[in-house]
Amino acid sequence: MIWKDLLMKIKVFKDLSSEEINLVEKLVKERVYDAGTKVIKEGEPSTEFFICIDGELIIQINVPGRGAITTRTISDRSIFGWSALTNIPHYGALVVTNKDSKVLVFSGAELKKLFEKHPRMGYLVMRNLIDVVSSRLQDIRFGLASCITDYRKT
Repeated sequence: MIWKDLLMKIKVFKDLSSEEINLVEKLVKERVYDAGTKVIKEGEPSTEFFICIDGELIIQINVPGRGAITTRTISDRSIFGWSALTNIPHYGALVVTNKDSKVLVFSGAELKKLFEKHPRMGYLVMRNLIDVVSSRLQDIRFGLASCITDYRKT
């Protein structure tokens, strides 16, 4: 049970009971990536959900006519690849390590199967996931407003 304490501190899992965290922990795999590694490619099938436990990653989207735009930098205890927990079939962004990074990885299919078996757990995780996604969308909205303002100045 080496990841239990950490998992209890992750926003999407924070409301789960100790027993529920034990079930989630059984699905965890650890991966290490060198700096500059593409962990997720925009448009590829969304099959895995990730938690950064050490290092730094950048999330980028491709904007036609402008190229890659960084929307967020993530580090310890931040999640990414959340599309794997939904019915969204493909990742909507590129995720690249900015530094050597260690992440926890979950099969989206295995987590969804666990949530179907334990609906309370699925409800709590998805409720908390909505909070994380909503916060990130708010950040993107402010970034977009800034880009529009900058564009109008030129």
